[in-house]
Amino acid sequence: MRLLIAALSVATMVVVLGIVIFLLTRVKELAPQRKPHFNPQACIRLKDISRVYKIRANPYRPEQLWFMAREGVRMLDLETLAWTRYGLDHGLMSEWTTDICFADGVPWVATWSGGIAWFDTSQHTFNPVQFSVGFAGARITAIEYVDEYAIYFAIDGHGLYSLQGPGDQPVSVALPGIKKSDRITCLKAVDGKLYIGSEKRKLTVFDPRSGAIEPFLFDERESPETYVWDVLPHKGRLWVATSNDGVWISETQTHRLRRYKDFPAKGAYCFAPERDGFWCGTPFGLWRYHDDGDVWIQFVHPYSKEPTEFQVFALATSERRLWYGSMDLGAGYVTTGRVTWRPLRAGLSRSTVKALIVHDSILWTGYGYEGGYSDRFFAGPVQYDRNFEKHDGLRDSHIQVFARMGETFGYGAYNGFGIWDSAAYAFQHFDQSNGLPHGDIAGIEAVNDTLILLASQFGIISFNPIQKEFRTISQTEKYRITDVHFAESHIWFGTLGRGLIRFNSAEQICDRFLLAGADRIMGIAPSGHGGELYVATRQSGCYLLSVNSARIRKLPIPDSIPLNDAAFDAHIKAVREIDGRIWIGTRNRGCFIYLPSDGTWRRLTYYEGLISDEVLSFYDTDSHVWIGCYGGVCKYDKEYINTLFGK
Repeated sequence: MRLLIAALSVATMVVVLGIVIFLLTRVKELAPQRKPHFNPQACIRLKDISRVYKIRANPYRPEQLWFMAREGVRMLDLETLAWTRYGLDHGLMSEWTTDICFADGVPWVATWSGGIAWFDTSQHTFNPVQFSVGFAGARITAIEYVDEYAIYFAIDGHGLYSLQGPGDQPVSVALPGIKKSDRITCLKAVDGKLYIGSEKRKLTVFDPRSGAIEPFLFDERESPETYVWDVLPHKGRLWVATSNDGVWISETQTHRLRRYKDFPAKGAYCFAPERDGFWCGTPFGLWRYHDDGDVWIQFVHPYSKEPTEFQVFALATSERRLWYGSMDLGAGYVTTGRVTWRPLRAGLSRSTVKALIVHDSILWTGYGYEGGYSDRFFAGPVQYDRNFEKHDGLRDSHIQVFARMGETFGYGAYNGFGIWDSAAYAFQHFDQSNGLPHGDIAGIEAVNDTLILLASQFGIISFNPIQKEFRTISQTEKYRITDVHFAESHIWFGTLGRGLIRFNSAEQICDRFLLAGADRIMGIAPSGHGGELYVATRQSGCYLLSVNSARIRKLPIPDSIPLNDAAFDAHIKAVREIDGRIWIGTRNRGCFIYLPSDGTWRRLTYYEGLISDEVLSFYDTDSHVWIGCYGGVCKYDKEYINTLFGK
């Protein structure tokens, strides 16, 4: 009886728990999804490149190689090796791009949740196609152009459509055997015909001129969870890539397909032809098929540690090069003679933008302990220039901070410190091999032409840039310094776990100790009024310090502002004073802006244009505010900021 009662009790609890989970899930599903709303011309977003879904060359301009990525469109000029970025600020309705085709040389781009758009080559902008009612923001899975006939594209859950040109309305195309609700994953034009692959492992060939539609027959029964991703005619037979069932081939001149038994992977995404075989991208890396011997050879990416780390979504060939796009390792190419891997940087090297600065109309980015050296971008159009590494004098990849130093600038890194030499077009790097006493430089303060202060892991370091001499300031060696600022002949510095401290330059002692309970000082920012410093702590809020009196008070934060607690996602990551406002970046709550003139707070989040709510760094110029986030950089027009704040 006791066992029966216990069993009934457990069963009742399971049922109740199941109902609660169902209700919570249901509420979550029904909750309205707020979409970001911002002006893409006034908030330009520069993202790192993670997933590349398609790579195609323009047949009318073969030197142009186009990459469709999760973070927008990138075009590489193979002659100059210059990259061009296209995003929301160029007319795209969504930066999640899935496919591209070329209609008489004009690029047409498919996006996920932003419909399709054609590229105006004279204006260098994209023009969205206005869909009929119900298709605004459509999710496009594939797009293709059949020469001298029409553009075809697939809308997720709505079937196949044709389009004659920019001013026309899409026309639905009926496909016997394929429902409109079936997801079409492959559109490929071959010899005037359109191959159409979909879920449930279905493949059909469509002749738009005659209207004839012929399905392919697989020699195994339908597979509900398998997609057809790509097709490749090769030496009289058709090769078909599927998601779960490997590769299939047709018998010569027939529409029957059989599974290729010796294919080395479970699934396949794409093909790229070669004279004596072809390349195949799979969830398990890159493979090369050779006709001679009917053999497969795997090519292992040097950065992949596990087979599934290099998932190849897209392939394209050019002279002696195979271009690839992957799920998490970005894009690159393999030289097909002597095999060499060349990862490409079409954007940010890493996702964590820990430091940034704009100097002479050039944006520089650093990625903290994540490494990646530094990337340069043209600040005006926000276009990629190049990456700086060891051979450019930047011998430390872990840049934590940039700081202006008169007419030039410098960086602080995990193992060293450097200064940009514009005449040599390179960095002058210092580490323990040439005089720098300690590393882990987290803050830089340029006091004058002969004195630069560095915040290091073992005290404050003074540096004379003319004599190239370093000296550790006494009594500070026992502190791990997180930031440093010179004010009123004294040095104020933040520490890890020891609060805010003043070093009296006249008496050469530490004589003021504030915020002793703070676990970490995240930054010190001078007030625009002079004589005051803003001090940001990781968990205890932000403070205003009077330099002369050494009095400190906490900024008043109303309960309505979610910065007033010690929650993990409210931890402060960065601070900067910009035009009389104090900007505070948090771990996962966006950035908060305090207006001392009226004591009000404003908030900027993903919904107002931030790439993410993890804000890591700030910089400003006369006209723009630059914000480094996890995932990229945002460039806000200051007039737009004033509009958002009602000022």
